[in-house]
Amino acid sequence: SFRFNNHLVDVCKQVVANFGASLPG
Repeated sequence: SFRFNNHLVDVCKQVVANFGASLPG
């Protein structure tokens, strides 16, 4: 359960990082 949750956190962080990098500025 914890491992799965950590995986979700990693995925969310990656998505947020990619989204932030795609924003102008």
